[in-house]
Formats: sequence, structure tokens, C-alpha cells
Amino acid sequence: MTSRNSEKLDGLTDKQCRFVSEYLLTLNATDAARKAGYKQPNVASAKLMANSRIAKCIGNAQRQSLEKLELTREAMLRELAFCALRDPADLCDEHGAIITDDIRKLPERVRRCIDGIKQRITTDKDGNTTVVTELKLSPKIAAVELAMRHFAMFAPQQHELKLGIDWERLYEDGSAKPAPDPIAERIAKLSQPPPKAIEQTPLPPLRYSVADLVGRTE
Repeated sequence: MTSRNSEKLDGLTDKQCRFVSEYLLTLNATDAARKAGYKQPNVASAKLMANSRIAKCIGNAQRQSLEKLELTREAMLRELAFCALRDPADLCDEHGAIITDDIRKLPERVRRCIDGIKQRITTDKDGNTTVVTELKLSPKIAAVELAMRHFAMFAPQQHELKLGIDWERLYEDGSAKPAPDPIAERIAKLSQPPPKAIEQTPLPPLRYSVADLVGRTE
């Protein structure tokens, strides 16, 4: 499988191509490596995903899939704009009645905002059937907020922190004292007079001779 004949035009071997195919189905690298036939899928998956050729092949395949499904950036923003800028009047007919009998009568921009449809059928004692249709639309405020975040329309938020401490009262009762000023303390020490010298009391003269000291030690 590692020979030159087994390599594809895009530079991947048969085994690597199998890995790419399996990964595109599940987006699980370890599972794709195991299905592709690698003995140690945990180790192999990390090496395969780090391969520049494999990464390029996966990126191209995903890009082609998005283009086929029309899942482009412009299409997603257009869907978001339908939800954020919808007009409630578009739900009504020319007489002002809300259209619920046939959603095909609604404009496309409104139909794309529908998040759910619920129908309730009731029958009275005379056998008359009534169908009540409920349309659930995507939240408009959420769509507006998402669009504003996408286009960076939110100003940076500034939070002011306020502490409920009465500093004047603390200083008055002595609970809190201001921090000492090192410069003022230094100046105060330099302005103080030098300390007085300690007077030493002279020792009394010795009254013993050397001979007396020698005689006492014997």
C-alpha cells in the first residue's frame, strides 16, 4: 500500500483515502482510522489528521459538500436576515387575516422563519370538524442579537464596581488608618535630635597586687 503504484493522484494511498471517506461520514478520526484498517487507531488518527495532504483533501471535500448543499456564508446570513428583519404583516392576507390554511400563500422570507407547525383537529357533537394550525416562528430577538454579534455591533461593556464602605466613618473610629508615607517617616527621623551619649561609670581601682593574685591561685 505504500508503493508508488498504490498512490492516488492526490498523493494519498488507498488506506488514507479510506480514512478520508470514513472521516467525512462520521467526523470521528479514531473510528475512521479503525475502519480504514489501522492497527492502532488512536495513534494513527492523530498522525493522519496532522498530514497536510489529508487535511487538504478533507477540506476540499467538505467545501464541495457545502457548495452542493448551498450552505455558504451568504446563504446563512440571508437566513439570519429573514428571521431578524421579518415583518408580522407578512403573515396576513390582503384583508389582514393571518394565513394559516395554506403556508404556501406566505412569502418565502416568512416561511423560512417557521420553526414548527402544530395542528389540532377537533370535532363537535354535530360532526363539524375544526382544524387549528399553529405556526412557531424562530425568536426574532435572538436572530437580531446573533446578527449584531456577527457584525460586531455591540459596544464594549464597561462595568463600574462600587464598594459599600464608609471610609470616613472607619477613619473616625480608628477601624481603618491610611497607609504610612515612607518619605514623611524618613524626614521625621532625620529631623529628630541625635540620641544622648550613655554616661559610663568608672570602675574602682584595683586594690590587689600581682603577688597577692599569684598567691591566691596556688
